[in-house]
Amino acid sequence: MIQRLFSFVRALRSHGIDLSPAEVLDAFNAIPVMGVERFVLRETLAACMVKTADDRSTFDALFDQFFPLAPQQRRLRQKRHRKGGPSTGDGGQPKRISPEPESHTSPLQHPARSGWQRHVRELLRRYDAHGESQTLYPASLNRTTGQSVPEFGPCGNHKPFFQRPWTEFDPADVERLRPAMQKLATTFHGRLARRRKRARRGALHFRATFRKAVSTGGLFVEPVFHRQRPRRPRLVALCDLSHSVATASQFFLQLLAAAKPFFHRTQFFAFVDRPVELEVERDHVQPLAPLDVYARSDFGNVLATLPPELLRSIDRDTVLLILGDGRNNYRPPRAEILTQLRHRSRAVLWVQPEDPTRWGTADSAFLHYAPLCTLVVIARSPEELVVRLSRSLIRYV
Repeated sequence: MIQRLFSFVRALRSHGIDLSPAEVLDAFNAIPVMGVERFVLRETLAACMVKTADDRSTFDALFDQFFPLAPQQRRLRQKRHRKGGPSTGDGGQPKRISPEPESHTSPLQHPARSGWQRHVRELLRRYDAHGESQTLYPASLNRTTGQSVPEFGPCGNHKPFFQRPWTEFDPADVERLRPAMQKLATTFHGRLARRRKRARRGALHFRATFRKAVSTGGLFVEPVFHRQRPRRPRLVALCDLSHSVATASQFFLQLLAAAKPFFHRTQFFAFVDRPVELEVERDHVQPLAPLDVYARSDFGNVLATLPPELLRSIDRDTVLLILGDGRNNYRPPRAEILTQLRHRSRAVLWVQPEDPTRWGTADSAFLHYAPLCTLVVIARSPEELVVRLSRSLIRYV
């Protein structure tokens, strides 16, 4: 029950309802006092969490999702709707069906007292695994940047904006959301900094911790950790600028510009059918040579035409990062070149913005490249790109 309430609070925040820690504590303290009957629970949580009338519809919709009716009550409601009137008992009065048996024990202590509660808990576990585990709360980006970012997609697609797939973006959306993209890059920088700080702390040093505890009477007040030698590898990034992944590439380059301080040296290359070096900063991306964005995608030719000086400079301190869909216009994939790069570099990470169901279809040669990569990062939306790219890069910075 507690985990369900926490998931409900996270869902409210992700849909734009601001909840302070004090309001959440008030709601948790009110539940044992008011009871857990569904109607009473809904009004109790609404009194503590809903501030405006505009938020009530969102609250009710999410409440029905996280606290659905019991099967018995749902069948009674459907039967009542079919008959056109309330269900009555022998005395002519409406019969009241409670979703839970009466008990003097708080449900916060016994979360699995009935079968329908176990069913709800399983549904919420799947919802947390697929829907909320990587939420970035795009509504906070609206308040920070002052931009009007749409919260829902077209044609009734009720997904937060930064959780929409790349295919639903258009150039106008990207230009209008450039301040929000910069805010997203700042979030990405902060995630990398925090993860790097935790990674550099190292494992617990038992001997030093015990020696430190002597001065405090045997109490382990201040643990001591092994110090790790800081690593600042070199980053080489290849970014596909073809039409199919152009929107993802713009987000990708914004994030890499924010990650530059974590690497000793960075080199960026854009490609459609051949590589061109890029100059990437927070505010602009400038190719250092002409790039034909209307050419046909050919990643195999990109591998074959990489600058010789770049190939010679790749060593065990180099992380090769590729963003693209791996399409080659039915030409040779040249996967043996990627194999050589994998053996010479520290790691080859491939960020794939395409859905896995499209891999290997039509002119996609990605199934030739995927087994040769150290890690394949699936990033089908801006949110997945921020979360999963930071998790993968932190292993090598």
